[in-house]
Amino acid sequence: MVMKKIGIGIFLLFGICANAQMATDANTNTKNMFSIFYQEKQYKKIENTQVPIDVLRQASFKYTGFALNKAYSSGEGEYKLMLKKQNKFVNAVFKSNGEFIKEVTN
Repeated sequence: MVMKKIGIGIFLLFGICANAQMATDANTNTKNMFSIFYQEKQYKKIENTQVPIDVLRQASFKYTGFALNKAYSSGEGEYKLMLKKQNKFVNAVFKSNGEFIKEVTN
């Protein structure tokens, strides 16, 4: 009877370990699938006058002395601005409400 209980205990232990490993593998596969299908947003060139005023305000505050050279829109409420100050260029991405997202190197 004791051997039977030990056998069942070992069987349960291996079952729990196998389930934990399968869950870890499923998580890893999900992350790999995400990285395969993730693509950078596509931006289309727009006129500088089409950039929302909130975006322009935040850009001028964050990048004092820079001029708006070119503007792009993702069509999803994000704007990428190419800013220029003398010979230095900066690409910055903002949400339509003016919230800064990131600087982009291109």
